Amino acid sequence: EHDKQSTHSPAFSLARGQQWNEVPRQDGPVLLQTHFLH
Repeated sequence: EHDKQSTHSPAFSLARGQQWNEVPRQDGPVLLQTHFLH
């Protein structure tokens, strides 16, 4: 549950987005969109 709080952190969100950006474009946008939607 502490992980969820970390995910809410703006810095964590940004880092996560950057990491996903490195992922293949097919998976990148999907993961990013899902994260932003949540």
